[in-house]
Amino acid sequence: MEAERHSVRLNVWMTAVALPALVLLISLGIWQLNRLEWKEALIAERAAGLAAEPVALKTVLRDGWEKHEFRRVYLEGNFRPDNFKLNTPIKVRKRPGYKLITLFETLTGQMVLVDRGWVPGTLKKDNLHTPSGKIALIGVLRSAGRKNSWLPDNMPEKDEWYFVDPRAMTLRNKNYNTRPFFIEVVPTPNPRNRLQVAESDRRGAWPMPLAFNAQQPNRHLEYAVTWFGLAATLVIIYIAFHWRHPTKH
Repeated sequence: MEAERHSVRLNVWMTAVALPALVLLISLGIWQLNRLEWKEALIAERAAGLAAEPVALKTVLRDGWEKHEFRRVYLEGNFRPDNFKLNTPIKVRKRPGYKLITLFETLTGQMVLVDRGWVPGTLKKDNLHTPSGKIALIGVLRSAGRKNSWLPDNMPEKDEWYFVDPRAMTLRNKNYNTRPFFIEVVPTPNPRNRLQVAESDRRGAWPMPLAFNAQQPNRHLEYAVTWFGLAATLVIIYIAFHWRHPTKH
């Protein structure tokens, strides 16, 4: 009786399937590592922008404003009586609510939408107060538009809004000079404010500005480990298959 011995004769079909799969898994792991490096740089850039001194909104040009995104900006002017409720639910201390967007006219006549903060869902509209007179604000410059594919379409004809769309929100009032971005008010004291303090900056008043978080979900290292782990598992299965099916001589 001839003894069995392990041979390096590879199974053609299994090799044809396993090799491309291994290349794909390793490529996905490397891609996630690259995404990790990009995400960490992005978070660091945003944190640095938020830590920097606020820049005057009037210095932010209509063209090229994108480079100022996630920077704090300083603006002065008046709130207009144009309020837009964002229907995307947000919970604060387990209480459901929504964001309130208001049109703001700067001292130089520019129009910009301002995210004034969070409002409890149970609060009546009569309890919402829009300050009159000149206001000084500090907020974070944000790009407008749909943030993810899960948000439904806005329905301007029903005054239902799920994301900030400056043109659509102000078109009905013919405010064509509205900036293509919006300002998210932050609960930071304004040391340069010699004007009326915005009602939203007072404790207990609504809307309530929320602390801006520069962090973003960053699970790319976890994903990379997963892909590399699957690649290692595939290699182990491949070796074990050939080890258990030796060639007979």
